[in-house]
Amino acid sequence: MKKIFISLILLSLTAALFSAEPIVWNLKNKFKGWGTVYRCKKSMTENGMSLAATGRDGTICNNGVRFNSKDYSQFLIEYRATGLPEKNNGKLYYATSVKDFNESYVWHFSGLKSDGKWHMLTLFNDSKKWQNAGTVTKLMLDILVQGKGSIEIRSITLTNPEEE
Repeated sequence: MKKIFISLILLSLTAALFSAEPIVWNLKNKFKGWGTVYRCKKSMTENGMSLAATGRDGTICNNGVRFNSKDYSQFLIEYRATGLPEKNNGKLYYATSVKDFNESYVWHFSGLKSDGKWHMLTLFNDSKKWQNAGTVTKLMLDILVQGKGSIEIRSITLTNPEEE
């Protein structure tokens, strides 16, 4: 019985040591890497990173990431928005050391609330394409697709809910 108990403890410690820590971008780290913008204006506020549409497909990129897709299956984006169309959508593209951004390496989302209140957008992806992508080296958040409105992001977290 003692051997079983010790084995369970060792197994738990091993799992804890090798589980990937969440990756968080927020004011504390100044949204490190999230800098290149297209068709939107970026500014920092007391609450986070603000993006205002200047044209269709307002996008912000992070070209400085490096993680294994197998370690993560969920993006959490804490945001508040104003002026977005009632029907809206967006995309989170990813690129690897082998494949650049393309329509097959994307997470889709819709229904962003545009009421000026804080919300959590949860994107979950456990598809084989994502799990087998390998080392992700770039992210692109296409969040102002319709070219109207603004969004303030308090945090972006990449995590694996199975390990929380």
